[in-house]
Amino acid sequence: MPAVLAGLAVVACVVALVVWLGNRAPKGTEQDTAPETTPSAVDPVGPAGPLQPTGVAVKWRQDTLAVTWRNPDPQPGDRYVLHLQKDPAAVSREGEGVETDRTRIELPTRGERCVTVTTLRGSQSSEPALKCDLSG
Repeated sequence: MPAVLAGLAVVACVVALVVWLGNRAPKGTEQDTAPETTPSAVDPVGPAGPLQPTGVAVKWRQDTLAVTWRNPDPQPGDRYVLHLQKDPAAVSREGEGVETDRTRIELPTRGERCVTVTTLRGSQSSEPALKCDLSG
C-alpha cells in the first residue's frame, strides 16, 4: 500500500509540473499590454461605393418619362445617371445616359417605358435601379 501511495504522489507531481510548464509563456512572448494599433484612413465612400437609389417611381406620358427617386445616403457632389430601357427584363447602361444632380427629371422617349437610375460619387457608381411604367 505505501508503494501505491508513493507512485500516485509521483504521478501527481509529474502532472502538476506538466500543467505548470504548459501555462508559462516563453520570455520572448510575454506582454503586459496588447500591442498598440493605429486606425487606418477611412474611405468616405466605402469599398462598395454609393448605395442604389430607392423609391424609384416612373410615369409614362406619350413621349416623356417622369422619374423620381431617393438617395438613401446623400453626400455632397452626388450625381445621377439615367438610361432609358426598351426591355424591362434587361438592365443596360449602354448608350448615352442623362446625368443630373436632381432626384426628379422628365426624359424624352421614343417609346421606352423603363429607366435605370444610378448614383455617381467621385469615380464610383451604385448598382442601377430599374423601374418601368407598363400601364396604359
